[in-house]
Amino acid sequence: MKSINIKILAILSILVLGSCASRYSEIEPESLPYGSMNKNKDIAMQFQYRLLSKKYASKEKNKGLKLVALKILNNSDKSYFFGEDLRLTYNDGSPVVFATTDQTYDMLKQKSGFYFLYLLLSPTKFTTSRSDQYGNMQTTNNIPIGLLIGPGISLLNFFKAKNANNSFKAELDKYELFNKEIPAGKTVYGLVGIKSTQFKELKAEIEFSDN
Repeated sequence: MKSINIKILAILSILVLGSCASRYSEIEPESLPYGSMNKNKDIAMQFQYRLLSKKYASKEKNKGLKLVALKILNNSDKSYFFGEDLRLTYNDGSPVVFATTDQTYDMLKQKSGFYFLYLLLSPTKFTTSRSDQYGNMQTTNNIPIGLLIGPGISLLNFFKAKNANNSFKAELDKYELFNKEIPAGKTVYGLVGIKSTQFKELKAEIEFSDN
């Protein structure tokens, strides 16, 4: 008679934890289905919440941060600069508290180094034993499967998270809006991090100057 003793908790941990790191799905603000438009003089703006998925969406919720896509159309004959003479507020007039692009990335990125904790699975063994018809143990084999699985799971998740974070950072940098010019007659797309736990209506405000 042959019996197999598997460290069930360790194997289940591998199955669950092995897919912990998640890929990053690019947002591509130009392609989003924006909702209602608000206008301030010759400036028209649309926005979109709920852009992230999987690990990034979970981080967004836990950190009290909202990543927002903006579509800003400048129909005037002059340029404006986001964050200077063109500001973002809530529809009720209350100010928006921004996170910088670097802060947004640091708060929402996956912790790739964390996945090396899976090396703790390295001692896991696959044990087989054989007994005769009287129940007397004859042979026992211990196969050190953890030496393959521990490093394998660690490296797989590490590089998966690292590559996802690189893509996330690249898109944040590409659509950086702070101090960016909104040229006359042009439409500009961007991504901004807002420190908030609510999905509140946004609007653009222009600071007029006599100069």
